[in-house]
Amino acid sequence: RLFDGETPQTFLHGFDRPNIHLAFAAKDGPRQQILSFAAARKGQSGIVYCGTRAKTEGLSGALNQAGHSACFYHGGMEPDVRREVEARFQREDGLIVVATVAFGMGVDKPDIRWVAHADLPKSIEAYYQEIGRGGRDGAPAETLTLYGPDDIRLRRSQIDEGLAPPERRMADHARLNALLGLAEALDCRRASLLAYFGETNVTCKNCDLCDTPVDVFDGTTAVRKALSAILRTNEYFGAGHLIDILLGNETDKVLARGHEDLPTYGVGKEYSKREWQAVFRQMMGHDLV
Repeated sequence: RLFDGETPQTFLHGFDRPNIHLAFAAKDGPRQQILSFAAARKGQSGIVYCGTRAKTEGLSGALNQAGHSACFYHGGMEPDVRREVEARFQREDGLIVVATVAFGMGVDKPDIRWVAHADLPKSIEAYYQEIGRGGRDGAPAETLTLYGPDDIRLRRSQIDEGLAPPERRMADHARLNALLGLAEALDCRRASLLAYFGETNVTCKNCDLCDTPVDVFDGTTAVRKALSAILRTNEYFGAGHLIDILLGNETDKVLARGHEDLPTYGVGKEYSKREWQAVFRQMMGHDLV
C-alpha cells in the first residue's frame, strides 16, 4: 500500500529466457520428427502442442507405442478427465502431454524439460507463451517448432475468414508474419524473437542457428521462375503442381491441362523437388504469395 507522497517501485524484466534452446524445422515426416525429438529426451517431462484435437489423440498413441508415458488433452474432453490429466502432469515425472492450446493456462510445473509444436502456432506471442512453459526452474529446456506450407495457408485463412474487423485482421497477419520471419530467420533466432519485443544487443549461443549457421543463396531468379509459373497458371494451383511444371515432370495433371506447353515448363531443373519446396515455403513465409 502506498501512502501520500510515496513513489511506487518499478520492476522491469526482459523477455529473454536464456535457458530455453530455440529451434525450428520444416515439416518432413512430422510425426517421426516429433517421435525422434521425444526419443532423445526419454524420461523427461514434455508438452507437444498440436493444431487439432484428432492429432493430439493420434500422436499420443504413437508416443505410447514408442515406449513413452503420454496422454492427450483438448477442449472436447469432459472437465473431470481434463483435470485428471492436469493432476497427472503435476505429480508424475517423465509424462508427455500432447495437447491443443487449451492446455497450459495455469500449468505451473517447474521441470518441463521440452516443448514441441507439431504445428505452427497462431502468432509470435502464442509461440513465446507456449515455449515459456518449459524450464521454469531455470535449468536447460529445449524446444522444436515444425512448420510447413499447409500451416501457413491454414493460419492465413483463419485470419481472413474470421469475423474480426479489417484492422484486427491486419494486425493478426503482422503477428503471423513475425512468427514466419522467426521460422525463416537466417541469423540468431533468439535475436529475431527478442527484437520483436523491442530488445536488442542480444547474446545467445542457445538456438539452432547459432549451433549451425544456415546455408543461404541468392534466390532472386528462383523466385521469379516460381512467380512466373504461378501467374501463367492463373494463380490457381498448389506448390506441388507448380514444382512439377518447373521440373518438367510429365504428370497426368500437367498433361491434362496442357501445362507442358508453358514457357515456364522445365526451367527449374537446377533445383530438386525438396529445394523448390523450400523456395515456395520461404515465399509464403515472407508473404510473397
